[in-house]
Amino acid sequence: MLKVKIAAIVSLVIISCTNNFKRDLNQNPNIVLLEKADSCYQNKDFVHAIIYYDSLIKRDSLNGQYYYKRAYSKSMLFELDGAIIDYSKTIKLNPERKNAYLSIGMIYFATKHYREAIPFLDKCLDIDPNDTLAKKFKESCLNKLVKET
Repeated sequence: MLKVKIAAIVSLVIISCTNNFKRDLNQNPNIVLLEKADSCYQNKDFVHAIIYYDSLIKRDSLNGQYYYKRAYSKSMLFELDGAIIDYSKTIKLNPERKNAYLSIGMIYFATKHYREAIPFLDKCLDIDPNDTLAKKFKESCLNKLVKET
């Protein structure tokens, strides 16, 4: 009798969880897209990650995480102008996202726009004065600018 009650309870829990999942999926159709986008992103399939993040952004243009991951994906494919635009949108939505400032600074550094990199590296350091990567890139920018003069 106890086994029958436990089995009934387990069945109800499974049905409830399944129904909750279906309800959540119906309420938030972005779940499937997000799982696919994040899977591509984690597997370094940046071309497909961008496609999925594009779709997510069309559905929710106020999610800074989507812009950030699309920006990173674009930067990995050397779509640097598009990456800067997306990192900038990330910053607009979340001004304390230090890695977005750092990433823009690093793109400018990589493209030898040292003067343009410095304000972004400074902003990253305003948020986190101990960010060693931002410090190193800023120092390198300053050294490159001294050598140019």
